[in-house]
Amino acid sequence: MLIDGTISKEDYDQKIAEIMRKHHTLTETRNLLSTNVNNTISKRMTELRKTLETSDPLDTFDRIVFDIIVEKVIVGGFHEDGTTDPYKLTFVLKDNELGVIPEARNRLMDKSKIQSV
Repeated sequence: MLIDGTISKEDYDQKIAEIMRKHHTLTETRNLLSTNVNNTISKRMTELRKTLETSDPLDTFDRIVFDIIVEKVIVGGFHEDGTTDPYKLTFVLKDNELGVIPEARNRLMDKSKIQSV
């Protein structure tokens, strides 16, 4: 609009200054909210970890809790000697920690034997 001559240079400068103030305010607000969210998530994950460590294991699967805690599950991996382990489960948690269950198949088979007795 300035190039076309629709608005004056003063009006253009006022609009730019107004937009820059709004942009700065919104950026500061976004940064503040992002910091609060990250702190809240970190605090909640710490509390959840403490609760899981001190409480009895869950007997039933809760999909909502799983979705809140786990970002992804990697199936398969390698033993320390380099051989493949298709039964290894690696849980990548939302706070970038890993929960690895080596030889998950053997642990499941042992658990099913105990339950059937």
